[in-house]
Amino acid sequence: RNKILLITLIVIFVSILVIYVFSKNLTNPIKDLVVASQRFSLGEFNTKVIIKNNDEIKELADNFNSMTDKIRDLFEQQSMQQEELKRIIGSMQEGLIVLDKDNKIVLHNKSFKRTVNTNDIYNKNYWEILRDINVQNLVEKVRKKRSHKSTEIKLNDVYYLCSANYIQSKDE
Repeated sequence: RNKILLITLIVIFVSILVIYVFSKNLTNPIKDLVVASQRFSLGEFNTKVIIKNNDEIKELADNFNSMTDKIRDLFEQQSMQQEELKRIIGSMQEGLIVLDKDNKIVLHNKSFKRTVNTNDIYNKNYWEILRDINVQNLVEKVRKKRSHKSTEIKLNDVYYLCSANYIQSKDE
């Protein structure tokens, strides 16, 4: 009986040891993936997961690394496009504003700031900045007809040709 009990204890101990090693080999790579995905979600786009096993978890890690590379490249491409757009808009001699559906100014350039002689423009209603009934009529007509219109407006005793274009949003 003592031999059977000893053999049983040895088998149980070896089994527990094998299960422990197996579970560590399984859970550690998953923990690494969890930590990496948390870092990635916080904006660390250079996050990589390196797993030495040659199983499904390694394939998952490789796919994660590939995904992070692609997303990082897309963010860099979008960032470059935004910079290029800012440079183009900033270099325009004409004043430019873009309104959202609620008539708030969401984009403007330096020429517009100089024209209206104020720095506090962003996220204001356009009529707070451009106090001319012709501008209100122009915006209303363009929105209603979804077209292009022009009119003459007077700001600070100077006349300007004001053009407006309707740009359909992706939500419409």
